[in-house]
Amino acid sequence: VLAELLEPAHLWEVGGAEDPARIMLLDQPAPDYMGAKGPTLLLSELWVPRHQREQGYGTQLVKVATRWADKAGIELWLYVASYDRGPSEFALRDFYRDFGFETRQTTPNVEMFRPLKAKGARQRSR
Repeated sequence: VLAELLEPAHLWEVGGAEDPARIMLLDQPAPDYMGAKGPTLLLSELWVPRHQREQGYGTQLVKVATRWADKAGIELWLYVASYDRGPSEFALRDFYRDFGFETRQTTPNVEMFRPLKAKGARQRSR
C-alpha cells in the first residue's frame, strides 16, 4: 500500500521481463527508535514471483540494494508485516540478518534496521 502512495527512490528488477523479481526503496525516514545516524530509506518491497523463487533472485536484489546503500552512506530499514507471521517470519528475519539487518521491534510488525557498515567491516555473505 505504501509503495502505491510514494514514488520509489530506487527500483531494481531481475528475471523475466513479464513478471520480474523486484526490490524497491522508498524515501521514507526510519522511526526515531531505530537509532538512525544519517539518511534512511525504507526497503518497501522485495517481490519474487512464485515461479522464480529458490533461484537466487531475492539474494541478488538485496545484495544490489545494500551495496548501493553502503556506497551512498544510507541506512536501510524494513518491516515484516503481521500477515507474514508464522514459520515464514523467522525465515525472513534470518534472510535479512545475513545482510546486516538487526531486529528493532517485534510488535505489531517485526521491524528491522541496517546501520551503516563500519569501514573495513564485512557482512556475512550468502
